[in-house]
Amino acid sequence: MSRIYVKFSSKGDRIKGFYTLVRQTRVEGLSGNVFGISEEDLPILKNSQVGFDIASPEEVKQSYRAFHEVWNLKTRKGGLRKKTEEIKSKLKYLTN
Repeated sequence: MSRIYVKFSSKGDRIKGFYTLVRQTRVEGLSGNVFGISEEDLPILKNSQVGFDIASPEEVKQSYRAFHEVWNLKTRKGGLRKKTEEIKSKLKYLTN
């Protein structure tokens, strides 16, 4: 069972396609409008009559990289929370 990655053509297609896939199969959502599905589930997407293309290997690589950068920022020793607090304190200083 291999995975393929798809990109939807428009926001409406993304909403309809994602909803269809979520109700019938397992979907992996990545950054940049890239979604991973099992190759066996491709007919579900084709039958839903939404516009989509197969994502290139470079698009998939960039999506994974962006996803992991965000994930690491959130989990790295309170990274996101710490950064948010730093920004808030700077804003308070500037506005007073």
